[in-house]
Amino acid sequence: MSLRRLLIYGLILAGVGLYYAYEHRQAGQERKQEQQHRQVFDLQEADIDSLVLHSASRDDLVLERHASLWQIVRPRPYAADQGRVEALLRQILRTEAQRSLEAPADGEPFGLDTPALEMIFTAGQEEYRLTLGQETPTRQYVYARSSTRGEIFLVNGYLLSALDKDLFSLRDKRLITLDYATIERVRIVRGARELSFARSEEGRWRLEGDTESVLKEARLDALLMRLSQLEARSFPEDATLKHGPAPVSITLEGGGASQSLSIWDLREDGEGQLIVARSSVLDEPCEVTEDILQVIPRGLKDVLDRSILRIDPDRIRRISLIDKDHKIRFMRKDDAWEGEGGAQPETWRVQSLIMAVEDLEYDSALQAIPPEYGTERGVSIWYDGEDPAHELWFNGDGYVKTAGSCYRIERDGMMRFMDAWDILVNAPAGSD
Repeated sequence: MSLRRLLIYGLILAGVGLYYAYEHRQAGQERKQEQQHRQVFDLQEADIDSLVLHSASRDDLVLERHASLWQIVRPRPYAADQGRVEALLRQILRTEAQRSLEAPADGEPFGLDTPALEMIFTAGQEEYRLTLGQETPTRQYVYARSSTRGEIFLVNGYLLSALDKDLFSLRDKRLITLDYATIERVRIVRGARELSFARSEEGRWRLEGDTESVLKEARLDALLMRLSQLEARSFPEDATLKHGPAPVSITLEGGGASQSLSIWDLREDGEGQLIVARSSVLDEPCEVTEDILQVIPRGLKDVLDRSILRIDPDRIRRISLIDKDHKIRFMRKDDAWEGEGGAQPETWRVQSLIMAVEDLEYDSALQAIPPEYGTERGVSIWYDGEDPAHELWFNGDGYVKTAGSCYRIERDGMMRFMDAWDILVNAPAGSD
């Protein structure tokens, strides 16, 4: 092929490329212009100073921004949920007109004279409105009108429910507002038991007045995180609380602030079916989820570190399982495991057993295991040495012996271990 012909083909290809690039750019600009044309409001959330939600089904809800924070001012003053208010504003400002319509010659204009929902908001000195009327016969769209457009138009039907927020939806329902990572002191009173914890300079949790006890710090951290996420589920009008101290109370201190939480289990009192709480932040009775009582310790035993082993999972190189029917060894090969005869069990099966052993906690420490309970199975764990780093011998009814110490294992942990054992021992041959 001649050089001249190659140059001609090159110029043709370059021209085609430029043409398609131009067309693509034009199409993108047209789509952007079309979207801008459909956009009902040309504002940002930060521009909005106040918002009124006028619904046909409830009293007006009025919100105002003060010092960058939203507050509910009517029907009653409350702190607002900042995230939910900002999300609502984004939804309003991103509203798009799907199609423009002519106003009807007579009669009510598509329910816009008595709207289902109207939003009135201000940005500086300007006031804006978005009015939503009836749904279209197919319920795909809703008739709408705004202060920025002269015509009636259609918006997506889901907006009617998405924008129609009530007081409960937008108020701040948190009972604790402290950042859990900054909390330095925790006091828990549950019934007749009282526990006080303080964070050391090294960031470790310690039982106040006790330098010997080792705590399961992850449980305290999980409790604080759960408390920071605790929200009211409802504000029942018939939630009556007894006078006097609450059966469960928690005081948190950190960052120079202190907040308290009280919880009543009305199921136990025979006064209802609710778990009711109030706090120094949300000082009115509200319903909370039942699981909050499960993470609050009933006593010192619930927060003590009762682990029978301290395992470093990353250092494990070999595991041996022994019972009356099996004697199996697993060797670590890089990130995988290899069993007898080259079988390769799925890694998660081995990891589940390691985690179950690591999580074993004693219910009680013993001088000796009752003689009627003989050894039923054993687990040996090696690191780099020739001798096992850890050995556990399991007797019946949850009794365990390791390194000369005897324990009765907590029931749930023992069940998790047995499940993990069965999953690994009964793995399909050659699974990977």
